[in-house]
Amino acid sequence: MSEQRAQRRSAREIDARRRARERTARVRAAEQKLEDLATEFFLAAGEADDVQERAETRLREHAERVAAETRATTEPLRARQAAAVGEMLKLTRIGAVCERLGQPRDVIAQFRDAGLRGERQASAPGSGQAAAAPDADS
Repeated sequence: MSEQRAQRRSAREIDARRRARERTARVRAAEQKLEDLATEFFLAAGEADDVQERAETRLREHAERVAAETRATTEPLRARQAAAVGEMLKLTRIGAVCERLGQPRDVIAQFRDAGLRGERQASAPGSGQAAAAPDADS
């Protein structure tokens, strides 16, 4: 009887070890899968950050180009505005110019001051015809 018991115990022990190994293998496989997925997550996050950084750089460069183009286009137009305001101020007082243009006094004063700066630059040595061009349009 004890031999039979020993065999049953041995069979149970073998079965218990087999089940424990299977369970451990499942846990290890799940842990490996979790580690692989976490690795994939961090790789994707790093790549997404790189893409975002490149996009932000491109946007910044594009914005700088557009701003430079805008300045190049608007500066002569602002000079024409300043020249027109300057000519108007030669004919009438600032309040009348403000009323006629529908602009507050500080805006007209800014155009007046810009026109005065432009005149000083135009009369400076070496400035030549480039600064005189806006006056030809007014």
